[in-house]
Amino acid sequence: MRGGEPRPGAPPKAGSRVWCSGTHTSRPSLCPIALHRQCPRTLSATTSRLDGRVTARLDPFQNALDGTASGLEVAIRRASARRLSGWIGYAYGNARMIDNVDGLVFPSDSDQRHTLNAVGAFRLSGTLGLGAQWRYGSGMPRPGFLRPEGTTLVLGTERNQVRLAPYDRLDLRIRKVFLPRWGVFTLSGEVLNVLNRKNEYNVETTILSLAQTGRYVSGLRRGFGVVPSLGLSVQF
Repeated sequence: MRGGEPRPGAPPKAGSRVWCSGTHTSRPSLCPIALHRQCPRTLSATTSRLDGRVTARLDPFQNALDGTASGLEVAIRRASARRLSGWIGYAYGNARMIDNVDGLVFPSDSDQRHTLNAVGAFRLSGTLGLGAQWRYGSGMPRPGFLRPEGTTLVLGTERNQVRLAPYDRLDLRIRKVFLPRWGVFTLSGEVLNVLNRKNEYNVETTILSLAQTGRYVSGLRRGFGVVPSLGLSVQF
């Protein structure tokens, strides 16, 4: 989860899973607990060195990186047909890479140590309900040999040591059902990112663009702001 969201194409987690049983009652129940550990051994990377300046070579490519990824996931859920229901999930992860060519050990570009997701629904009546979802994720690294100096970033000697600000997003929803004689009429409203957090993420030049233009650009882009929406559903 960047800011707690799954990445498309992510490999399945290897390791053991321990599941506990739960029933649909109003009491909180422990959901799946998962432990995982991965050891990728042949990741494609370009040769890069740091000898007074950062350089990058487009050729040759080498399988120069080893790495490990381990973590823990746990969730607790309250499932109820009455007033309040929802779940809270927490995940801890640690992903590190080893550059066998340059002898570097550093956090993976996608290393995110802590993620927290909370989803809740509150039924005000049989036809009116409220919902909320909060996502939090600790900051991932800004790729590169960077270090802070005052209010700016300058070149450093260690890779991926500067991190983004945490991802923090709260969404709110409301849903009202009307029951006329001719069918079911449902009106819903939703506001994404109610607190208007920046939720900046990395943007950088791809290797193909670098080959075509000869320029490398790395920076941040702000996520979306407050996004309201309305929904309407009619069933006959």
